[in-house]
Amino acid sequence: HGEQVNCCDWHPQYSLLASGSNDKLVKLWDPRVSDGRQNHCLNNLLWHRNTVLKVKWNPRIGHQLLSCGKDYTIKLTDIRMMQELYTFDGHKRDVTCID
Repeated sequence: HGEQVNCCDWHPQYSLLASGSNDKLVKLWDPRVSDGRQNHCLNNLLWHRNTVLKVKWNPRIGHQLLSCGKDYTIKLTDIRMMQELYTFDGHKRDVTCID
């Protein structure tokens, strides 16, 4: 990330880490892959128009990742295809949690 990281969530089955930041990115990391100095970032997801405040794996559908932030949206991503599936919009303020 190029700016402050606000959140992360570990996927226990796939051993992946998702992180969200002030740089508007959600990043997917695989700590099992390393170049000797740092862990390998698998993908940068630039779905949000502002700061990402929370990321959370879907506990029932393991290949889905939810993210939310200061653009007043929640995004649903399918990590198999690295594709945004849906945007939940209509909030009037920052979306600060996903539970």
